[in-house]
Amino acid sequence: MIDKALFTHNYEDVAFAELDWIKMKKQLAYDYNEYKRLLIQPDLYGKTVKVSPLQFRELHDMAERLALLLDMSVPEIYVYENFYYTAESKGLDDNWIEISAKTLVELNRDEVIFLLAKEMCAIKLKHTYHYTLIAETLNAVGKIPLIGMSTAEKVGEIRWYQWMRVSHYTSDCFAYLVCADLVTCVNTIIKTVLNSMFLARRVNVLEFIKQAERINELNSRAHTLSKMEEQMPYAPYRVKNLMGYAASARGLAALKELNQQRGL
Repeated sequence: MIDKALFTHNYEDVAFAELDWIKMKKQLAYDYNEYKRLLIQPDLYGKTVKVSPLQFRELHDMAERLALLLDMSVPEIYVYENFYYTAESKGLDDNWIEISAKTLVELNRDEVIFLLAKEMCAIKLKHTYHYTLIAETLNAVGKIPLIGMSTAEKVGEIRWYQWMRVSHYTSDCFAYLVCADLVTCVNTIIKTVLNSMFLARRVNVLEFIKQAERINELNSRAHTLSKMEEQMPYAPYRVKNLMGYAASARGLAALKELNQQRGL
């Protein structure tokens, strides 16, 4: 596997170290693996088509090649009907990926690879594990009657979201290295925003990036709270980060190392 220091966001480890897990962490993980995961399984097999060497072979082959790069086993992948372009990794210790049929039908091969590489990277680096644990934690806290979150817990929640946003930059950068084509990566992000091939082709990327500047200018208390509660970076930020990474010495070094591993 390529040295993760070459694509991990500089702030990710610092942000993760600041996370404050509530005491229910072990119990929530146990409950998820022993109960909630089992509740999900019938729907996975009954409402999707599972990818295998004999089912959606091309997608399975993509996942196998990515697994070799990441030095991991191939996660289970399920294709299901959804209106949106989407691919999402799920689970704690036993991870899987759900990808919409629309994604496979309308996006090109390299765009699908970008989405798949991002999710497999998230699994490998335990991002998905912690995304799931955070969701379970928030769900559990929300069910505690008449208590809810204390101020300290609310601060902890904001820190969780901050780390989540940073971690998405990391998996974006890995997916870029796999694709080795910045245009493909940017187009894929924009397509997931608009959910329209027709409109995505007509987007002026430089104008789109300017929206990040406008977001930065929104600095009232309400604006700040709204931004802090986002679990994924805004799309203009993601595009801007990828462009900066692709042009950086670290990004160029990572691409060179990966190409050497591929024998290019």
